[in-house]
Amino acid sequence: MGKEPKELIEARNLLSKFEKNINQSDSIFLLPDALDLLEEIIASVAPKPFKDTATNLRKTYASKIFQQANIVLSATDILETEQIKHWGDMMGHFGDNVSQEFSLLREKINKEYILRLLRGLSKYQLQQLLKECEEEEKLERK
Repeated sequence: MGKEPKELIEARNLLSKFEKNINQSDSIFLLPDALDLLEEIIASVAPKPFKDTATNLRKTYASKIFQQANIVLSATDILETEQIKHWGDMMGHFGDNVSQEFSLLREKINKEYILRLLRGLSKYQLQQLLKECEEEEKLERK
């Protein structure tokens, strides 16, 4: 089978660091790099066992994040807005190649984040935002 690709070794290292600090905002910068490395292996001419390992690592971390994000969503009333954003961002790094459940949970978390932001706006700010959205929609229709 040969020696494990350096991309796979690096992806494992990044994922390990990421997992140790999963709740900290700094960790989010490790995830996309690790996922990119895994995608490189999956799309490469690497032997099938290495591709399978990369695919399984991606699925494992998507599952871990899904489980944690479910907990986050159930505790949004005690979390800071930035923590909710953090989890939405992490889920976003997996792109569209995820389960429907994962996508739906990501949408719920992002919706909660947006609602939090909107609740923090004054009535005037909300009116201005609505006006800007309506103007942008008119431009898109042209």
